[in-house]
Amino acid sequence: MTISTSLFFSKAVSLMSQNQTDLATMQEKVATGKEIVRASDGVDKALNISRLKANIGKLDAYEQSLNLVGDRLRIEESYLQGSSDTLTEIKTLVIQGANATYNIEDRKVIALQIEELVNEIQSLANGADANGNYLFGGTRTKTQPYQADSAGIIRYRGDQVESSVKFTDTRTTQVGRSGPDVYQSVNSGKQLNVVQGIYDLQIGSTTVGDQFSLTIDNETIEYTAVPGDNAYSVTQYFADTIQSKIDLGRFENLTVTASGTDIQLVATDGVAREITRSSVKVSGGTAGVELPVTPTQIPDPGRPERIEFFEALHSVVDRMRNGTQDEVQETIDYLETMIAQSTLSLADIGIERGAIESELDLNQELKATLTASLSSEEDLDYATAITQLQAKMMALEAAQSSFAKISNLSVFNFIR
Repeated sequence: MTISTSLFFSKAVSLMSQNQTDLATMQEKVATGKEIVRASDGVDKALNISRLKANIGKLDAYEQSLNLVGDRLRIEESYLQGSSDTLTEIKTLVIQGANATYNIEDRKVIALQIEELVNEIQSLANGADANGNYLFGGTRTKTQPYQADSAGIIRYRGDQVESSVKFTDTRTTQVGRSGPDVYQSVNSGKQLNVVQGIYDLQIGSTTVGDQFSLTIDNETIEYTAVPGDNAYSVTQYFADTIQSKIDLGRFENLTVTASGTDIQLVATDGVAREITRSSVKVSGGTAGVELPVTPTQIPDPGRPERIEFFEALHSVVDRMRNGTQDEVQETIDYLETMIAQSTLSLADIGIERGAIESELDLNQELKATLTASLSSEEDLDYATAITQLQAKMMALEAAQSSFAKISNLSVFNFIR
């Protein structure tokens, strides 16, 4: 078989070009330290590497979220611990002021000290993180949560909306607390006066075509008298309709009773109802409908009155300054409740911090496993790679050397 000079040159150049490509690829792998530099180096491995990197990136994002939450919890814990310690100082002063040996002037001096400590608690309740975001204002992180009103009583100005951060594919954790969650209201020692509305509706004489309307909290019931109707049947219609709406949950904590032409509505939840009524007679004038809507207030033994955190502290100061010894003594209950609630809030934060730290440990373990898998897929075996690189270099050098020698041969060289 005869090999032409042009075919020889073509094959030789092709072989050297392939050797040069292989050498360049191996040099690139050695330079980057990666087995797979581009997808064409191994499609299956490249896809697996891409998935591993995506999962590691997700874990990095979760870890960042967990660290942010953990840092915030540590700051919250610091502020709440400060508040709890200050409440204990206030309680010590109140016990001191409740002593019979102290007169009103002595207590006024103590009241000034307590007032300063209350201001300290306000500063702690208005605590912010390194970015200036208030910690206890709910989602209103740029609004100072506790501010004094015109009467000098410190009121909450934030909201009670909870936000959360995702730290796994399926789990989230609360971020930020509202003021009332940690600076909680206390029992005033009094029973709440419940507005238990009692509303009486009376249907008078009825004629065919008379129109009646009753609206309870924007829910309107209308009726037009038909042949055969009288005051009793109209009364029963309204009573039955109201009861059906109660059964359907349209009117909560409302009872209805009917007797003759009288209907009585009772709001049992302490919330007054807005009730309006009207009636029109076909013959003109007004149908006999009466609806006294004056609610009554009765003490509810099951619902003690509660007052806001700083309102209670204001009461402590006021009683220390102007109250009797017994009134001062009563405020110790406020403070004991506040201290107990602070202790519970601190315990909750401690539990949350423990959970965050556990999640961080799990996250880091999983990331270490995925990183090891990525390394085994992606990282270059330098010992093998250097050997292969040297072999590629020798193959290229040999091809170039043999090509140079053979390309110089001709028939004239042979004759000589």
